Amino acid sequence: MLKKIKNLLLLKKLLKKKFLLAISGGVDSMVLLNIFIKLLNNKNISVAHCNFNINKSKINYNYNLIYKICYKNNINFFYKTFKTIKFSKKKKISIQIAARILRYKWFINLKKKYNYNYIVLAHNLDDNIETFFINLFRKTGLYGLKSIKLLSKDLLRPFINISKNDIINYAIKNKIKWINDISNFKNIYLRNIIRNKIIPNILKILYKYNIKKNINNTIVNLQLEYNYIKNTINYFKNKIIIYDKYYKYILKIKINKLLNLNINNNNYLLYKIFYKYGFNDIKIFNKILLIKTGKYFLSKNKKYKIIKNKNEIILIYNVKNKYNLLIPKLGKYKIVNNILINFKLINLNKTIFNYNKYIYLNYNKIKFPLYIRNWKNGDYFIYKNKKIVINKIFKINKITSFDKKFIYLLLNNNKEIICTINKIKIINKNYLNNLNNNIILFFNFN
Repeated sequence: MLKKIKNLLLLKKLLKKKFLLAISGGVDSMVLLNIFIKLLNNKNISVAHCNFNINKSKINYNYNLIYKICYKNNINFFYKTFKTIKFSKKKKISIQIAARILRYKWFINLKKKYNYNYIVLAHNLDDNIETFFINLFRKTGLYGLKSIKLLSKDLLRPFINISKNDIINYAIKNKIKWINDISNFKNIYLRNIIRNKIIPNILKILYKYNIKKNINNTIVNLQLEYNYIKNTINYFKNKIIIYDKYYKYILKIKINKLLNLNINNNNYLLYKIFYKYGFNDIKIFNKILLIKTGKYFLSKNKKYKIIKNKNEIILIYNVKNKYNLLIPKLGKYKIVNNILINFKLINLNKTIFNYNKYIYLNYNKIKFPLYIRNWKNGDYFIYKNKKIVINKIFKINKITSFDKKFIYLLLNNNKEIICTINKIKIINKNYLNNLNNNIILFFNFN
């Protein structure tokens, strides 16, 4: 077993990396600590131990057992207590999930603070099989059935292909002390029911077959297929997704580009793109191409919104678009969505007028401070006793309901609308220069 782990670390070129070992005091983690002490320079090893304040009768035993080994081997030892039960009640989640969230957050923070390459966990083959069954009984897909990976961005699980029996045999042979967590024998959690009842019964009934090995091979195959599908999806995603550098939206997809991919199940590709944003109902993507412009779907947590906008599918944050900026004097200003604007007086004698690029306003009619805000339904101004409704101009120019939300207006100090500042040029002609007065030049870099 020692040789297996050494070969793994050699193969992955990890022997000289820095590791944070998550050690609970159970047999798996104590064997993990023993093997890493034997294989690595102790300066490259640190240990993190959690106290979840659940099984208080065992707290001191676990702490003392781990601390003594770390002290003897001059290994950095981190210890943290958590109010797990209080956290689980607050978040309305199980104690097991609460403990998982708390410890992983702490581990990641330690990794970042002390520049560890990997957090090392003692999950073994039996844990992987249990996870396979847990996800099988839940609403999951290939992602869940592929179970636990050996290596990921932050995590290393060197025991993932080693059975629990092999770990226990190693511990006995090498006289390693460990403490059993009695909560592992209480069949009140789904994992414990699978571990203590379902898997033993399967092994008993199907004793002629090498069940654990076969399930593990299935998991390995599922991981290979998942990686292939993931890479394929990423290939197609790169062809159709547009990200907005001005932060008006998170991403958008041109529907004609999606259809030009000529792949079956466009809805599934959309589902995989938007799943991480909380859109986990594939029925949404059966409808998205058929709904009218302006219609939308909210994510499960209502944080995000998918909007159909003509030939586009757009993902935005589900927030009210309210923006107000005070312009106290002449000068350059950077406003929302990285729009840059400039107000300055110009010399009439040296000016070549470019009415397509710039807006020229009569300085005598401009009264600072000015204001910039987003367009609102009902906005208008009066010119020659005629009411000019801005939304009517939007409709004539086929500005979509989505784009309207990101059009901004310049207002005089009396809050009268002067002009739009992006997307479409709409000007209140009361403020245009007559070339006989000082002129304020306004131009937009967007």
